Amino acid sequence: MKNSVPLKNKVFCGLYVLSLSASMQAFDYKIEVLAESFSKVGFNKKKIDIARGIYPTETFVTAVGQGNIYADFLSKGLKDQGHVLEGKVGGTIGGVAYDSTKFNQGGSVIYNYIGYWDGYLGGKRALLDGTSIHECALGSDGKVIDSIACGNARANKIRRNYLMNNAFLEYRYKDIFTAKGGRYQSNAPYMSSYTQGFEISVKIKDKNEGSHKLWWFSSWGRAFAYGEWIYDFYSPRTVIKNGHTLNYGIHLVDYTYERKGVSVSPFFQFSPGTYYSPGVAVGYDSNPNFNGVGFRSETKAYILLPVHAPLKRDTYRYAVKAGTAGQSLLIRQRFDYNEFNFGGAFYKVWKNANAYIGTTGNPLGIDFWTNSVYDIGQALSHVVTADAVSGWVFGGGV
Repeated sequence: MKNSVPLKNKVFCGLYVLSLSASMQAFDYKIEVLAESFSKVGFNKKKIDIARGIYPTETFVTAVGQGNIYADFLSKGLKDQGHVLEGKVGGTIGGVAYDSTKFNQGGSVIYNYIGYWDGYLGGKRALLDGTSIHECALGSDGKVIDSIACGNARANKIRRNYLMNNAFLEYRYKDIFTAKGGRYQSNAPYMSSYTQGFEISVKIKDKNEGSHKLWWFSSWGRAFAYGEWIYDFYSPRTVIKNGHTLNYGIHLVDYTYERKGVSVSPFFQFSPGTYYSPGVAVGYDSNPNFNGVGFRSETKAYILLPVHAPLKRDTYRYAVKAGTAGQSLLIRQRFDYNEFNFGGAFYKVWKNANAYIGTTGNPLGIDFWTNSVYDIGQALSHVVTADAVSGWVFGGGV
């Protein structure tokens, strides 16, 4: 965090649930409506001085609303046999109630939080005709002069403050098989927020009280639909082939073994033409069935070993060249006692390990997009930059 205090004011103005059943009790649905406000207050009020690299920290307030329709498609008889088929359709809309950056040199940059959308494959802003935009001046040749103010005005022109973030079907059979596809909230460690794709998992138990889970996850789009961020679906990783921008997706295969609170999860995540990353997560949970009563100790460690594709190695990512490969180590400890929790974490990055994988999601357990919006990567914290060493403590309660 850099001279700022983010205040997540989750103001649930309404959470209305309506459940109606068909005459044969084979179809149930409910409607959910919620509202959220996010505030970030920056205490650094310095005027922009590009030559000296001086920038302020932004202050802004948002108002965001979301509505969803959840449906349960199966009869009670099928559900009693362990079958579940459900889905959800919903969207999010929001806006900015206050924006301190609109008074700064270059104009408003809060589109980086709310509404930025450069098209699914990128490049939409560059194609926008700037001749009709007040902030875009014309040169002697009649062409638009590429300035910071013009670039920000273009980005604000194509803002999209709404999206359909939920549109999925999910089938489950007991605790054995799961298949899910569409647009939904991702739970992949290195691919957070909303995803557009599918996942399949199979889980079996052995004679020694252990469980084995094999999970495949594929995504061809990412989106944000929260109080702090609204981005419509876009391709987080693309490649250029024969002059065309292509999205080969982000894919993950993960095997997890669990027994008596101990877990080991070797995994391989990759985006063809961009990166290929083996890794492993190991953990210990002293009370896997913890429900807010009693004591729990949870330890988790992640090792990530990304290798970048040859055509990406000379690309600069967050002001540092991506390079051939990198590594990262995260060790996280959390203690729970009844409804209170506290803990700490250590995080080490070697080279530019997060050039392509660690910023589309990261199991740090903290919000690492809390820097100034004027810094590298749209408020990206330096905790994930090249060769960074970080540690933090936390505490809270329900």
